Amino acid sequence: CSYQYGGKSADDAVDKILKEAKMKEWPLEMIFCVGCCGCSSDEICRGYVLISDTLVDISGGKLVKGEFIAKEVARDMNNQWSQRVLHCEEKADSPVIKVKRADCILSGGLVIKNEKVAKDLRGSRKLVGIEMEGWGIAHNLHQKNERDLPGTLTKKDFLIVKGVSDHAGSDKNTPQSTLFLGKQTGPVDDDKRQEIATLQSTALVCRAIATHM
Repeated sequence: CSYQYGGKSADDAVDKILKEAKMKEWPLEMIFCVGCCGCSSDEICRGYVLISDTLVDISGGKLVKGEFIAKEVARDMNNQWSQRVLHCEEKADSPVIKVKRADCILSGGLVIKNEKVAKDLRGSRKLVGIEMEGWGIAHNLHQKNERDLPGTLTKKDFLIVKGVSDHAGSDKNTPQSTLFLGKQTGPVDDDKRQEIATLQSTALVCRAIATHM
């Protein structure tokens, strides 16, 4: 769970997990990163959980005169598990989590709170999630030799699954969120929305794993 981690912390956490798994010979197959994200879309997606086959690392981007110039590096994630996570709710007798497939998950070191910047990052894509931890996980896996990874893990065996907590600045003052299809009324601050989004993404991954076992 990467709730309020940031990319460097996620990088360090994964490194510790991989070393421990290698030392204790855990049969590690997959790494899931759950938590919360912002969203850039013409649709209102708060309350949904986003998944994608592609992580786009924008940690190499920079601010120039108030404008974010992105340097994008695309990383493939595990397609088989993204399909499983996407479809586990469709197959459930009582689906309670709304899931959307994003064109990609954008991941970098800056909190994006500006709607224009978010739209510029989205570009021609219809739906993107924006978060801060995935790039650290991808960076850690891709700098290693696959023979040094524990279990059957490969560089693509990770998946970023994030609940939408906001729309990158466009709805920060909207006092409403959604928890398992039920609307939460009354004041809902950033921390509460992030906790709700993290809980829903965690529940979705748990359900997908349980369905697969």
